[in-house]
Amino acid sequence: MLPLVLLQLLVLVSCSPPRCDPSIRGLCKPILEEKPKCSDVQLSYCDDMPYTQTMFPNILGHKSREEAEAGAEYLLMSVVESLLGGECNPEIRMLGCSVLTPRCEKAQVLRPCRSTCEAVRKQCSHAFDGIQMAWPYFLDCDRFFVGEQEGCYDPLEGLKGERRRTMSLLLK
Repeated sequence: MLPLVLLQLLVLVSCSPPRCDPSIRGLCKPILEEKPKCSDVQLSYCDDMPYTQTMFPNILGHKSREEAEAGAEYLLMSVVESLLGGECNPEIRMLGCSVLTPRCEKAQVLRPCRSTCEAVRKQCSHAFDGIQMAWPYFLDCDRFFVGEQEGCYDPLEGLKGERRRTMSLLLK
């Protein structure tokens, strides 16, 4: 009777799928992750960006829109906008959105230009000093932004175009 039970156990073990042992080549199948692709910008705080497509994971590593909205950076953006009392807005918000929802074209993430970040930081430094707040870490111009020679875009391009149109209408 005991040999029969052992035989049945051996049959069950041999019929079950093999366990994954990374030390034995070919025994493990890689976990296939879905390749990131461009998707619609759906963060309500960032719905007026001059582009309509983004990609997750974003520059900060958020894997989804929900994760980005639950992140400290998203909350910090709205707090900063409130504390600055209208100064540096919408520039600071658009700069933050370019990190939270980076531009995506042809299945490639385009990073915002370092020069734009530096210009906004220079323009807004007095406002941050006024509320005794440090520049937000996730807007670190050296870390999350790239130079023109690396291929980047200006997240404020739509805003600048809008201001030019407004100025030309006022001058008429």
